[in-house]
Amino acid sequence: MSQPDPTPGSQEEARRKVKAAFLHPGRGQIWIALALAILGFAAVIQVRVSGQDDAYETMRQADLIQMLNGFSAASRRAEQDIAGLEKTRDKLRSTSAGRQAALDQATAEAQRVAILAGTSPAEGPGIRVTIEDPNLKISAGHVLDAIEELRDAGAESIEFNDRVRVVATSFVSADPAGLKIDGVRLTAPYTITAIGDPATLAGGLTVEQGFVDKVLEDDSRIKAKVSKEKSVRIDSVIKPPKPSYAKPADSR
Repeated sequence: MSQPDPTPGSQEEARRKVKAAFLHPGRGQIWIALALAILGFAAVIQVRVSGQDDAYETMRQADLIQMLNGFSAASRRAEQDIAGLEKTRDKLRSTSAGRQAALDQATAEAQRVAILAGTSPAEGPGIRVTIEDPNLKISAGHVLDAIEELRDAGAESIEFNDRVRVVATSFVSADPAGLKIDGVRLTAPYTITAIGDPATLAGGLTVEQGFVDKVLEDDSRIKAKVSKEKSVRIDSVIKPPKPSYAKPADSR
C-alpha cells in the first residue's frame, strides 16, 4: 500500500523544525557535538603520534644509537659554549671593574696633585685672614713668614687677595704701593685664604711670636683678624711652567 504524498504544509513544517533545531540546539545536542569534536581531535593526534612512532620503529638500532649520540654531542657542545661565554663574561666584568678602579684612583690622584700644584680651584674648611695696614708696614718678610707658618700647619691651598695662588715656586717682593706676589701687585687691606684644618691653621698664625704677634709689634695700628670657616673657596689658579731641561725618568 503506497504512502500518501506529503502535503506542502507538512513539508514546510518539517523544514521549520530542522531550521529551529540547527539555530537553537538543545543542551543534549551541544554535549553530543562536543563529544564528537573531542573524539575527532584525539583521533588526529593518535594518527600523528602513530606516524612518528612508526618512523622511529622502522629505523635500525644503529641509526637510533647514532641519532642519540648526535643529540648528546650537540648538548655537550652547547654546554661548553655556554661555559665559555660565562667565563668570557666574568673575565670582562673583572677587567672592566679593574680598569674602572684604576681610572678612579688615577683621577683622584690627578685632582689631588692639581690642587697642591695650584692648577685647579679648591674648596674646603679653612681660615680667612684680613689684614689692615694703613701705614704699609707689612713687608715681604712678613708675608713669607705667614706662608711658611700656614704650610707648617698643613695648609693645602693658599690664596692672597682672591687673586694670587701661592705655590712652591711663588716669590714675594716689595712694592711702593704694597707687595708683589709672583709679579702681581697687591694692596692693603690684604686677605689670606687657606684650606686645611681651621683650628690648626689659626693656631699657626696666632701662636706666641707668630705672624700676628710680629706684625703688631712692628706697627700697633695694623689689625689682623683670623676667622675659622667651615668652607672656603679658592678660585685663582696658575699656569704651570714648562720645564726646559727636566723630563720624566723611567721607572725602576
